[in-house]
Formats: sequence, C-alpha cells, structure tokens
Amino acid sequence: MSSSPKSSESTMELLFSPDKTSSKSSSSTNRKRRKALLRSIEKMFHTSISCLVAMLCFYGIYRAIDDTHPETLAKMPKFGHHHLHHRDDESSFSSARRSASRFSGKSNRLVDSLANDLSRAKTALTDAKIHERAIEEELMETRARERSIYQEAETLKSKLIGASRDQVEDVVEDVDELLRDWEFELGDPVEMEHASPPPSEAMVRHEEAKSDGMEKKAKVEEKTSKMTAQSQRSERSSRSNSRSSNGSSSSSSNNSNSRSNNSSNGSDDDASLGTCEPHENTEYWGAVVLNGDNHKTKDAGECCDACRNLNRAGGNRCNVWVFNPTTKACWLKFEKNIKEMKPANSGPHVPWVAGKFTNLTPPKPPQHPPATGKKYEDIPRCLHGVMTSSGNAYMNWQSRIMYQTWQNHASQPGSIMKAFTRVLHKGRDDELMFEIPTMRFEPIQTHCDSWCDYPVADRSDAFARWSQTADSETCSHIIMLETDHVIVKSPPESILLPPGQAYGFEFHYINVNHPTMRQHFSEEYGDKSKGNIPRTGNSPTVITAEDLRKVAPKWAEFVARTEQPENVKKALGWLRDMYAYDLAAFVSGVEHTYYSAGKPESIMAQPPADEELGGAFILHYTWGPEIYDEDGTTMLWKFDKRAYGGGQYQRGPYELVKLEDPPAWKEGLKLQTFFSPRGISKSKLALIAMLITEINAAIDKLPRVPKGHGSLEEAQLWASN
Repeated sequence: MSSSPKSSESTMELLFSPDKTSSKSSSSTNRKRRKALLRSIEKMFHTSISCLVAMLCFYGIYRAIDDTHPETLAKMPKFGHHHLHHRDDESSFSSARRSASRFSGKSNRLVDSLANDLSRAKTALTDAKIHERAIEEELMETRARERSIYQEAETLKSKLIGASRDQVEDVVEDVDELLRDWEFELGDPVEMEHASPPPSEAMVRHEEAKSDGMEKKAKVEEKTSKMTAQSQRSERSSRSNSRSSNGSSSSSSNNSNSRSNNSSNGSDDDASLGTCEPHENTEYWGAVVLNGDNHKTKDAGECCDACRNLNRAGGNRCNVWVFNPTTKACWLKFEKNIKEMKPANSGPHVPWVAGKFTNLTPPKPPQHPPATGKKYEDIPRCLHGVMTSSGNAYMNWQSRIMYQTWQNHASQPGSIMKAFTRVLHKGRDDELMFEIPTMRFEPIQTHCDSWCDYPVADRSDAFARWSQTADSETCSHIIMLETDHVIVKSPPESILLPPGQAYGFEFHYINVNHPTMRQHFSEEYGDKSKGNIPRTGNSPTVITAEDLRKVAPKWAEFVARTEQPENVKKALGWLRDMYAYDLAAFVSGVEHTYYSAGKPESIMAQPPADEELGGAFILHYTWGPEIYDEDGTTMLWKFDKRAYGGGQYQRGPYELVKLEDPPAWKEGLKLQTFFSPRGISKSKLALIAMLITEINAAIDKLPRVPKGHGSLEEAQLWASN
C-alpha cells in the first residue's frame, strides 16, 4: 500500500525539522518517534540489501546451470510466461535484473570462467572413458586367446600320463609347436600368468620308470622262481639229512644249515646278500621291520631268507631275524650298529632261533640333474606340490590318496597347481614309482625304509638335496605336503608371495620361546635383526624355490643338531623337525605369514579339531574322529588312519577300501573323550564328511593295486626285492 503525500511530509518534518514546541514532554515524544522511525528505516535497508544479494546469487547459479546443463533449463517452464502475469511486476523484475547485472559484473565473469573449465573437463573425461573401454575390450580378447592356448597346452600335457615313449615324443612336439605359436601371439610364455611349466624331472623319470617296470618285474619273477626251486630242494635235503642223522639235531637247525649251504652255492647276487648263520636259544633286538605276530614261516631258514630278500636291489632293509619254532613267528628287524650288537637274551630258557647279516652291500645312490641356478623371475609362476615319504606301507596308501586328490583339483580350469613330486628318502625304489612322479634320495636312517621310531628325521635332508636339483626349478613356488593331506580345492594365487616371504599354517602348540631351543641354539636365537621366529612348521608351507634353497640346508643341519644330546631330543620330541624348520626360516630371513584354521586366509583345517573350512584347500587327518550317540557311550562311527588296512605294521601295499560315511547330523552327537567339549556341531560334522568324501572320490579313481603291477602279491614281491 502507498503512503499519502501528507504522511510523507510529516515523516520528513519529524526527521529533519527542529522541535516547534518548547514543552519537554512534547520534545521527548518526538525524539522517541524519531528513533523508532530510524530503526524502521534501518531494518528496511538491511532487508533490501539481503534481497539484492540473494538475487545476485540466484542469477549466478542460473547462469552456471545454463552453461553446463542447458537441456535441464530447456525442460523447465519459462519464468515470465507462467508466473509474472502483470505488467507492473514484469517491469519491476526487469528493472531489478538490470540492476543486479550492473552490480554483479565481476561475479558473472568468474562464474562463466569456472563453468567453461568444468565443461572442458567433462569432455576430456568422456574421451578418457571411451579410450579405457577400447583398451579393456582389447585386453579381454587377448586373455581369451591366452586361455584357449593354455587349455590346449594342458590337454596335450595330460596325455603324457600313461603314454608310451613314442606318444610322449609326439606330445612334446605338439607342445613345442604350440609354445612357438603362443610366443608369437602373446610374447614370452614365461611372463604370462599361470604359464604351464615344462614337464618336471620327476614326471620324466616317472615315465621312464614305467618303461623299465616290466624288465624289473621279470627279474623279480625269475628270482622268485629260483628261490622257490631252492626252497623245494632245501626241504628235500633237510628231510634226507634228518632221517640219516636219526634226529641228532633239531629240525629247525638242520633246515637252517641246509638253507645256508644253498645260499652260499647260489648266484653272485645271493652271495652278496650274506649267509644265514642261525644261533639257537638266542634273541636279538632291533627296530621292527616286519611284525612276527602277522608273519609266519615254516622254519628258521625260511625266516632268514625272508630277511635276506628284503635287501635285494640294495634295499638294505633287514639285518636281523628272530624265529620261534613253536609259534612259527618270524620277526624281521634292523639294527644300526649291527657289528657291535650283542644278544638281548640267550641260554637254554630262550625259545628263539636268531641270526644277523653284518656285511650288507651298500645301495648305489641315485643321480639327479643339478639345479641351474634360475632366479625367481626366470621360473614359470605356478605351484609345485612336493610330498616326502619313507615309502613304508603305512605312508604309501596315504600317498596314493594324497596324489590323486591333487590331480583331481589340479585339473580345474585356471588352477595354479602345475607339478607334483614325491621325494622318497629310501634305500631303494618302491612299488609306487610307476604311479606317482618320484625322486629317490638315500636316507640317513637306513632302517627307516620300512619302519622306525622317527621317520621324519630324514625329511629335511631329503628336501635340502631335492632343492639343489633341476626338478626344484619347475615352478616359482613350492608347497611342502605330507602323506596324510587331502586337497579339497585349488588354492588362490594370493598364496604365491614374493621372494623373502612364505605362506604357512599356525600351529598353536609351537612355543617360539621354547627354553630347550633357546639354550641349545643360543647363538641363532641371539640375532634379533631378522624379525620374529614363525609359529608354524615346514608343512603346509608355500615358499619360493629360491628361498627353499636357502632354508632347507639349515633346516637339515638344525634337525641333526636336535638328535644329540639325548635330553634335547627328549625335550623336543616329535616336534623337533618343526622347531628346526622355524629356526632355519628365521636365520635365513624368510618371513612367514600364517593363519590358524577357520579363517578366510587359512590354507588348512584339521577335522575334527576344527569347526570350519574357512579358506583352506587342505584337510589334514592326523586326528582319528570317533562319533558317539547322545549318551556318549555307544560308538556310531570312526576313522583312524593308524587302523586302516589292518594297522600300521601290515605288509604293503594295502588294498584301498572306501570308508563308511559318517552319520547324519543330529543334536547331541559327541566325539571321543579326548576332545573337550565333546559336542559335534553341524559344521564340524560337515567338515568330517568332506574329508571322507574326498578320500572316497580318490579311491574310486585309483586302481585296486598300484599302477605297473598285476596284483597286490606281485606288488609286494616287487617292493620287497
């Protein structure tokens, strides 16, 4: 509403004219009115300024949007057309806009400049994204070609298994041609991800062993026939001597002497194995090679022959035999210090007939091509599984299953598992040479060929020697495995750490500050500059081939140092091999990353001790689970590797028999009293079931007897001769 002229005049008069009255009250009133009017004018002024600033800001924003997003403003209704319907208002808005334009010149120019910069940046970003998409499409095409060529190479390589020598040569020629094409299309194949390495030395030797197998089997059959003929002649001679001597000596003694004479007149090979020299009423000690409770012979002479036969082909397995004429039990043993050995018991009260061989022919050690000294960057990036074994029957049935589970999952597309070698620390080849790629090394403990109290004492030395061979340069990384491991999936590439780092499993029972270790290895423990001692062990551990060549020799050295004195050996027990490895890794400066079971980063789980698989690709069946019903007294199911095939001391090779599936889960199931708490969760039972499923799947694919043999009996003869 507009003010009248009269009120405007009175307002101006009030502001600028002096008081016309002399009355104090009137003057005071005018002053109050003047102050109120001034406050009102001041308030209006501030309001006007605020409105002007807001209009300027709005205009600046409007101009920026108009420059960067004109399409947005084009879709909006025109301001004047729909909202300014009166000429007076339209004229007032135009006037205000002109006024705002005069006062915001600099602001407008700044906003325009920023808007132009933003527009140019947006255009450049769009061009970059188009270029990026083009590069991604080209990379996808390259990877597709790589996968196609890689799969073809894998198919050709798989034909090597079970192929004849001529077929192997054909496949190698195909692979060479394929690799040349690969190099032409994609560059150096060694630099590509998951490049397939050339066949390892162990695989080549595995193929050669197959071709040699029939010749060795023929020799075994020939020797067996000779032994049978000699045995028959011996029995006839024994019966004749017994009748002519009118019973002047015991039948066991006559038979033993008869076999001794036959042996001395036999072939040069038999003579080199020594002669049977029976001692009646005598018992010898020694590490058990064959349990007499399960091994019966007709007489002492046959028991002696059984011991001698275990030493054929440089086996050096048995040098003590003990026979009981009453029970026919024939115990075969091995004594390290055979020349100094004295009878454990002797005299008329001792029912045993015993003998020993003091001059066994030492075995000829195998020869392997040495490592060429390749560096990490020169070796194909892949994973080489290496499993050690003493080759006894108990470990061999586990080895067959372990290797088959490796093959099952190595065949998965994109798997990093490219090679496998069994490192056999044994005095002779065994029955699995045709089935598993194997490299044999002479053992330190020769009596461990069949059984001993600490067979893993040879593991570190075998690894140290293997790490110096060309076979160790097949892949960039090695994973050290054990016979009672089962592979359940192909591992991720993230476990392939760079040189100087290794990936392992955390064993909570390892005491990194073990007082015996600190005292016995005080000099090594004193070096604080190399970081912390890992709380792990050698297996399962993923380590570069280059780092293994540093760690393994020290590992073997430290294991040897834990064997003496006796108090150190006793204090560390079965864990001394693990403690020695951890210290060797520490001294060598190889840092270990390790996780316990159940975590996403873990590589192993051990049912039934563990609840979840987590990220593990290995199951370790060192524990023997027993499942009981709700009351905890009635056993429903069990699996213990120590009882498989009739027990650890049975003559091998074992016939592989599938395991019974564990019971379905229900609330209240319990484990044996060893575990606390005894309750079985659903996930724990699922982990046990996974283990049994993988073992049975492996057994389904394995032949009844080891490859290269016609029967279990034939494999037993080959293994023993």
